[in-house]
Amino acid sequence: MNVKRIWFLLILVLLGEVVVGQANAGPDQTICKGQKTTIDDPKSGSNADCVTGATPYVWTIRSGDMDMSHISCTTCVKPVVKPIKTTKYRLTHAGKTDDVEVKVNEITDVKFEEIPTKKWKWGIDNWKNFGSVSEDGNIYNTKDLILSIEKGQKDKFKIITTINPNTQEPTCLFLQSTNADSLLVRDSAIKTKSHEFELEAKCNNNNSEPCEYKIWARYGKGGETIQPANGNNPISKVDVVEYKKRVIKAEIIVVNQVATGNNWSSSSVPSLADAISYINDSVYHQAVLYWEIEPIIRICNCNFDVNQDTFIDVSNGWTSREMDTVIKYCQNPNPDIFNIFMVDNPSDSSLGFSDIDNERYAFIHPDMQFNNFPISLYNTMCHEAGHAFGLHHPFDGPGSCVGTSRDQPYIDPSNVMDYCDNPKLRKFQWDILHPTP
Repeated sequence: MNVKRIWFLLILVLLGEVVVGQANAGPDQTICKGQKTTIDDPKSGSNADCVTGATPYVWTIRSGDMDMSHISCTTCVKPVVKPIKTTKYRLTHAGKTDDVEVKVNEITDVKFEEIPTKKWKWGIDNWKNFGSVSEDGNIYNTKDLILSIEKGQKDKFKIITTINPNTQEPTCLFLQSTNADSLLVRDSAIKTKSHEFELEAKCNNNNSEPCEYKIWARYGKGGETIQPANGNNPISKVDVVEYKKRVIKAEIIVVNQVATGNNWSSSSVPSLADAISYINDSVYHQAVLYWEIEPIIRICNCNFDVNQDTFIDVSNGWTSREMDTVIKYCQNPNPDIFNIFMVDNPSDSSLGFSDIDNERYAFIHPDMQFNNFPISLYNTMCHEAGHAFGLHHPFDGPGSCVGTSRDQPYIDPSNVMDYCDNPKLRKFQWDILHPTP
C-alpha cells in the first residue's frame, strides 16, 4: 500500500471520528397536530439501526408527549415522530447530547366571517345550527353559516382561527370546495389567524335556479387532510348559495280619502331615497333581490270609505271591501308593477297588511308607525312586501316578538317577518323569494 493511500485512509478515519464525536438532533420544527415528521442528524446519511461496534444513537423524550409509542424507533438515526403536543427530544451520541423541539400547532376553534364589500353586501345566515349534525361523515360546529351571492359577482369572506396559545403559525388549515368552478380562491392555504379569501360566483348552471355548494376549512397542511391523534378533525364550513338577481319594480302610492264631508289625507315616507336604501341595502340584498321603485310618489284620491266610519277597514287574512276599492282605482295598470299603498286610519290600528303570495300590492299605514320612526315604517314596507311574495311570520299567534315558530323550530326576533323592527332574512326565505319553475 503506497503512502498516499495510507494518508487518505487516515484522513477518512479522523474525519469520521469528528462526525461520530458530535450529537446533532437537527433544527426545531413546527407541525400540525396529527402530522408526522422526521427528526435527524442532518450530517448522517443512513436510517439503519445502530449495529454492534458502531457509536450508538439514542433518542429520549425530555418533555411533552411522554408516550414512547409515537416514536418509530429510539436507536435509529432518523426516527419518525407523531406527538400530540409540543415535545422536546434528546439525542445522545458518542457521549454527547443535543435537543430538538417539535412544536405541535393545535387549533381550538374555526369560524367563517363575511366581509361586506362597498359595492354590494350579500347575505349571511348563521341561524342554522348544525350542532352535532353529521354531514359527509364530519361533525360541524355552531360557527358555520350560509352565504348568499349573486351569480357572476364576487364577494370576500374571512377565516378566523383560534390557536392554542402555546403554539405558533402555521394555522394548519386549507380550503376545499364541493364546486371548484364556483370558487375563486387565490391561495387555498390559510396562513394567518385571520385570513381573507375571494369568492367568485361562477356556478356551472346558468339558469335561474339557485346553485348551492360548500366551502370547507379542513384541518391539514399542504392540501392533505390530517386526522389528529385524538380522532377529532376541527373543521368548519360555509354553505354558499348563488342566486340570479331578481328585480321587482314598484311604485309608492299615497291614497287620500275624498268624499263630501268625509275626507282625510294619508302620510308618505319622509325620504324616498332613504326608504329605497333601507329596503335594498338593509333587507332584500340578503336574498339577492333588488327593488326598483319609481322616483316620484304618486297621489291617488279615492272614495274608498264605503261605510263612512273614517277608517279603512282591515280584515283578518284577506283584503276588505274598502281595500279592494283602493286596489281597483289606485293600482298601477302595469301588471308587472308592485303597488305599495300608503293609507292612514286603519280600523285595527295595524302597521300594514298584505295577502300572502299576491305579488301585486301591500298596504302600509304610516300614521301607526310610532316607535323607531322612520325605520319602523321602512321595516313595515319590507315586512308586508315579504308577505306579498310568500313569506310568513316566524310565529303563531299575536306575535310582538313572542310565541312559537311556524316556519322554524323557534322564534326569530331578528327576522324582518317578526314584529321587532329588525332586518334579517334567512336562507329558507331567500329560497321562497326565488321560486323555481
